[in-house]
Amino acid sequence: MKISLIGYGGTRPTDFFAKIEQMSLDLVVDVREDSNHAYLATYTRPQLEKRLKGRYIWIPELGNKTRNIDNIQLVDEEKGLQKLLELANRHEHVALLCAEKRDEDCHRFFL
Repeated sequence: MKISLIGYGGTRPTDFFAKIEQMSLDLVVDVREDSNHAYLATYTRPQLEKRLKGRYIWIPELGNKTRNIDNIQLVDEEKGLQKLLELANRHEHVALLCAEKRDEDCHRFFL
């Protein structure tokens, strides 16, 4: 089991999807609180599901309600982490996806 981090902020969609392929990911786990809204529609849940097919899942419980890195409040930490652990145990390489470009500026870094 390997867990990586990936953010799409400031990244062209072609570069983002190329990076996903380069990383050889088995599963992209979306940890945004609201996966239906993004600066570019390409990064919304319906579009990611369409593009990544069975390699995409959204865990809303791991979304940061505050969107503030200094005050992280997950929707349902226990339930979300349990789902993530189950997925990580079934897949060789999983990546946590959120909007922030830099991992250290995002709550996914602390999961």
